[in-house]
Amino acid sequence: MINNQKTPFQDSGFVRIVVGSTGLGLALMLGSLAAVRVNGSQHYQFGWNWMVPLSMIAAVYGNSRLWKSVWRAQANPNPKNKRIAIIHAVVLAALAIGAFLYPLRFIEAGNFSAVARGLGTAVIFLGILGTFIYQIGRALSGPGNSEPESTLTIDIAKP
Repeated sequence: MINNQKTPFQDSGFVRIVVGSTGLGLALMLGSLAAVRVNGSQHYQFGWNWMVPLSMIAAVYGNSRLWKSVWRAQANPNPKNKRIAIIHAVVLAALAIGAFLYPLRFIEAGNFSAVARGLGTAVIFLGILGTFIYQIGRALSGPGNSEPESTLTIDIAKP
């Protein structure tokens, strides 16, 4: 802590907002994926089944474990804590990729090339956008904008 200020992961309000909002988003994503089915006429249909609440509960639980591991790795950056946080992040990334690719199984063979071209365009666009956001973040947190490091200065008066 610098100047006796709490870091964001020590602020209970911030923790509730982050864990609650990302947990809700992940729960809705996995619940939607669990609810989608193809009906008899080969169209999408959302239907409530027992996998919807189970996947939503699993999403909320996994999300809270992810954030706890991230904050634990920040507070105590030893190799074990970092490895656990990375494993949680990889699982989350796999879920996100799976959620993105899962609906592709419902595409008719004749439409697949047009959909693949659109997906390729989206991946390129989102990659460029992500790069811009990353570069802007790096520029804003450059050397002039970083928090001051705590240093010890000793003034010795000349006789």
